[in-house]
Amino acid sequence: MVAISMVIAASHADARRTDQQKARQQMVSGQLKPYAEIERSVRKRMKNMEYLGSQFNARDSTYRFKFLSRDRASQKTRVVFVDVDAKSGAILRTR
Repeated sequence: MVAISMVIAASHADARRTDQQKARQQMVSGQLKPYAEIERSVRKRMKNMEYLGSQFNARDSTYRFKFLSRDRASQKTRVVFVDVDAKSGAILRTR
């Protein structure tokens, strides 16, 4: 069981690495906007939230940014996802 879970974890890591390599290749070739530019724009719009990270999806050339929103009055928190088109930098959806 442990061996199986290690193989699964390794394959997920390989998939993430492959997606990152594809993103870099596409950015260098001019097919995608630079990641730093997209990240800066998204973080600026979500300035009252804590930035948790992002992930690239090579299948549809999108980034998913993850934020933590805190309601000061009720002390409730929720995770907010922002999906961005890596080609144009346009925000596709926030949920």
